[in-house]
Amino acid sequence: MSVERPGSDEQIFDLGFPPWTVVTGRPSVADLYFSKRQRSGIYVLGFANGERYVGLTTDVVRRFAQHRRRHNDIRFITFQRVAQAKQATTERTFIRQLEAGGVPLRNRAEMSVITGEHDLDEVVAPSEQARWLERGPIELDASGRVEDADLRRRYRGQMIRLGNEPLGAAAVRVLSRYVPLALPAPRSTELSFWSLSCMPSGTRVKMLARLNLNMQEVLGLFEQDNVLVAALQLASSPFAEQYGSRWQSEVKALGFGLEDFQYKAAGHDQFRLYAEGEPDILRLLDLQVVNRAVRLLNLNLMRKGPSYWSRNHCFALADAVYGDASDKLATRGSGHSPRPPAGTADR
Repeated sequence: MSVERPGSDEQIFDLGFPPWTVVTGRPSVADLYFSKRQRSGIYVLGFANGERYVGLTTDVVRRFAQHRRRHNDIRFITFQRVAQAKQATTERTFIRQLEAGGVPLRNRAEMSVITGEHDLDEVVAPSEQARWLERGPIELDASGRVEDADLRRRYRGQMIRLGNEPLGAAAVRVLSRYVPLALPAPRSTELSFWSLSCMPSGTRVKMLARLNLNMQEVLGLFEQDNVLVAALQLASSPFAEQYGSRWQSEVKALGFGLEDFQYKAAGHDQFRLYAEGEPDILRLLDLQVVNRAVRLLNLNLMRKGPSYWSRNHCFALADAVYGDASDKLATRGSGHSPRPPAGTADR
């Protein structure tokens, strides 16, 4: 049985989906999608509270049954056939368009803004998250820092290697500036919600450090032509709010490199900025619009869940970032005009 298109769902139907079909209480939709050869595509579920969920599948009947076992508030479904080779791209496009249009989605992957309850709430209260997002650093809680002796031993050698790098101390100074402004209650959220990789391997450039949230990197520091380069992933919406439709030109005029690079985890509201040389990196981090954009992206990633790279966390590097060892590292190097690197990995 079909229902009328609710006005709030016009954006869904504008994407080519047919009208809703009521599925309240149904354990299966096999009779709705009889032919097994026509069950591959993109579907949208409608929930009783008004939320929607966009998904891809090779068998919408099987996928609905899986959702039904986890959610008892499914009220509607709509489905369109999409070739399997195009499903991932189509799903991502649909999610980003609907999110940008204000449709409340229950999806977590691909979303730029995460609402509802989160694991992070147990460590940093929602009111503190909101205050931090608007105003910046929350006072560090030294007693809240976690310790893992085995993990500390595993990456101690990596920190020694960083200390022997000409740009090692500069990398620590940049991280020491970034961490307080970019992470709510860093000591309390360390390891569970953010992690630092020290001298990670597997890249085409010499990576010195990475800071990871959820499933992605948000800050990468690497050496290129004997210069420290920072690659920051941050939200684009604060720049559009401040500079308007020509915000990309305004950013380039400030002397920083810009790349339209997006990880899946953070959704559509993101891009990458590059700065070369410690002075320009610190100048970038001093910009209020950058502070806002960094906090917005990072908080939404932390709300999505824990860091997938916590087993790569280097406690010794975190010690240095907190100020316990940064004065022991020497540094050399200078800056020049920014450009994207030859290539970096995703972690």
